[in-house]
Amino acid sequence: MIDIITRKKPFLTNTFKLVAGAGIGQAISLAIAPLLTRIYSPAEFGLYTFFISIAGGFGLVATLRYEMAIILQKRSDEGINMASISMTITFLISCILLAGIALLSLFYPEFAGEGELRQMIYLLPLLVLLIGAGNIFQHWFNRQGKYSILATGKVINSLGNNGGMLVLGVLGMGVWGLVDGFIFGSGLFVLFFLLIFIYYDHHVLKDIRLFSFPILLRRHRDLPLANSPQVVLEMLQNYGIIYLAKIFFDASVVGWYALSMRIMQAPLLLIGSSISQVLYKDAAEQYKVTGQIRDMVWKTLKIAMLVGLPFLLVLLVAGPWLFALVFGDAEDPWSRFQRKDLYCFRFR
Repeated sequence: MIDIITRKKPFLTNTFKLVAGAGIGQAISLAIAPLLTRIYSPAEFGLYTFFISIAGGFGLVATLRYEMAIILQKRSDEGINMASISMTITFLISCILLAGIALLSLFYPEFAGEGELRQMIYLLPLLVLLIGAGNIFQHWFNRQGKYSILATGKVINSLGNNGGMLVLGVLGMGVWGLVDGFIFGSGLFVLFFLLIFIYYDHHVLKDIRLFSFPILLRRHRDLPLANSPQVVLEMLQNYGIIYLAKIFFDASVVGWYALSMRIMQAPLLLIGSSISQVLYKDAAEQYKVTGQIRDMVWKTLKIAMLVGLPFLLVLLVAGPWLFALVFGDAEDPWSRFQRKDLYCFRFR
């Protein structure tokens, strides 16, 4: 009994740290969301969501999933070499993506559509690089057990994203305010982790050995192969409906859908992502010792279901009323504010 408690306590403590960071980040998002919906139009949210979904799709494969092997390494030198491999792959994929966009723009200028999307596409490699680097740093600090740093990073990311969008929206940037705000927050996220890494873990850089890269790549070649079906399903789940909605509906419909999903998935991101990060590290360590993690996964799944059920019931019962109250409806005078009515808040 004592052994079970001592094993559970660190898990719950570490999960709480990540939930606290994610909770503050989600609270910031929810607090600023009503302002953003009154500054940006649904069509602008739709265009932004479509572009970010493309970046997110590429971001899922930016490291070829090799970042997942960072936690699996037994020795610190192998961990930093695995992180270096993942960062190198991310950089190369971003460069290839940039070259591909440049060539397509040269020989087939219409490939990216028209208007802002045609200009945004050049930011895609930068976003993919930031998303990949952020995932790599998160796995590195998860390996180190530095959950307070991970929680702080979530808050900084949310502050950067939402604060940037709000300020740029007030300045009249339009859809570029949403895109640039997201890039600003993602950049702060990566910069924060980079500075912490340099301060605490710079000494491990001396352990990077290029000759070990092929060995580690062969050892974990099953990661990109075994995870390929999962990546495809994850892309379809997260972004498939966005792509279809963009084809069959106008951008405003995509915007409203994206806003709804962003709010409804907040509890999932708050609890699920925090639990999964701690579980992945603990499961990897337990598998090395016992060779099985079934009981741990099943118990964690039951806890997650019990915690998430109240949020689901609230949304099912009071979802429409809450959305109308927070984000405005036809009877809400604030919701009738158009961008042209906000001149007092903007620089002409």
